[in-house]
Amino acid sequence: MVTHGARRLLWLACLALLLAGPGCRYPRDMEGTLDRVRGGVLHVGVTENPPWVVRGDPPAGVEVDLAREIAAALDARVRWHWGAQSELIAALKQRQIDLVIGGLRDNPALTKQVALTKPYAKLPAGVAFPAGAGKAPPDNLDGQTVHVPRVNHLADALHDEGARVVPFDGPPPTGQALGGAHWWLRARGLTVGPWVLRTDRHVMAVPKGENAWLALVQRHLNGVDDLPARLADARRAYPDGQGGESQ
Repeated sequence: MVTHGARRLLWLACLALLLAGPGCRYPRDMEGTLDRVRGGVLHVGVTENPPWVVRGDPPAGVEVDLAREIAAALDARVRWHWGAQSELIAALKQRQIDLVIGGLRDNPALTKQVALTKPYAKLPAGVAFPAGAGKAPPDNLDGQTVHVPRVNHLADALHDEGARVVPFDGPPPTGQALGGAHWWLRARGLTVGPWVLRTDRHVMAVPKGENAWLALVQRHLNGVDDLPARLADARRAYPDGQGGESQ
């Protein structure tokens, strides 16, 4: 009589033989993206969103550097393709490009269209106040005036806290309470309050079904342990960028 444990060992042995067979690799790409990119060309869709992607020829930014590192690990050249996020996601779905970057945030609407990496950065956002000698942030935001970029993702949460929201265009006003990502607020020398109004979960996007390619991108992102330093460098290079509304 074959016991349950013996059957399990037999199944595992058969699985090992199967995976060791010629041409077998797990995970696999439906369209062979990883094999095509290795030693070839990595087509990257980029949408402007400092400090993640900064427009230029060539582009710059935190995620641009990450994409270059992924390409270098595969001995591949990078070809950049500019566009609006909606255009790039459509191109990704049709496998015209291999990767989309630009400060994308984890979003259920995107997961219905493309494959997303797991969040490689989880960055809290809230409110900060001008630093003053012995002056601490208020206990709550009720009645506080908070300045935010014209295009922002904190207005609703600020209204819920009772804050008066004032949008601004261009560089942030000085000497005022600002809403934004904590890293960006601290980089401006402000004192961050105790509120986390939102946590931005940053991801990259690849075509659905390209599992080996997705796994490689994820492994590289998992190995990024100097993101705070990269963001600090980006703050110095691009002082008015904190990541816009890419979703």
